[in-house]
Parts: sequence; C-alpha cells; structure tokens
Amino acid sequence: MDYFRLLVEIVGGLTAIWIFTKPVRKMVREQTKRIELMEEGIQSILHDRIYQACHFFISRGWVCISDLKNLEHLYEPYRQMGGNGTAKELYERVLDLEIREDVIKNEH
Repeated sequence: MDYFRLLVEIVGGLTAIWIFTKPVRKMVREQTKRIELMEEGIQSILHDRIYQACHFFISRGWVCISDLKNLEHLYEPYRQMGGNGTAKELYERVLDLEIREDVIKNEH
C-alpha cells in the first residue's frame, strides 16, 4: 500500500512541475522560433549579397584578391548554414574569373 501512495505522490509532483513550467516551455518555444527566423533572415541576406557581388564580378569579367576574400567571408557562413546551389554555382564562376591586382592596396 505504501508503494501505491508513493507512486501517487510522484505522479502528482510531476504533474505540478509540468503545469508550473508551462510558461517557461512556451517561452522557450517562442525563442526557438525567433532564432530560427533570424537564422533564415541572415541566410537570405547572405544569399542576396553573394548573388549581387557575383553578378557584378561576372559582368565585369575579373576579380581581385580583396574581392575574393570578401566574397569568401560571405559564402562560408552561408554554406555552413545549408545555403543552396545557386550561390555555390555563382561563387565557383567567380573563382574561375581572371584575377587582377587589387585596385586599392592595404597599407597594414
């Protein structure tokens, strides 16, 4: 009989914990959704910047090292976030362009 009473107390305690943590669980779900939306937004912005930059370089017909470094800084996080093949194809086309000397030299 004592086991049954213990079981009832445990179930009652777990139910109380479940009820009292409902607002926290709701907040966690909402924050998770916000983070997912922000990641999607960041990925979209990266895609747009890669798309715009690549089209500029491809239409110009050449690229310099600083352009490539900048493009790589955009492309790598985009790729790691699971970006699609469109940006990859454009990025690879830019890598095949003629490389010219940087127009503005860094003096660092």
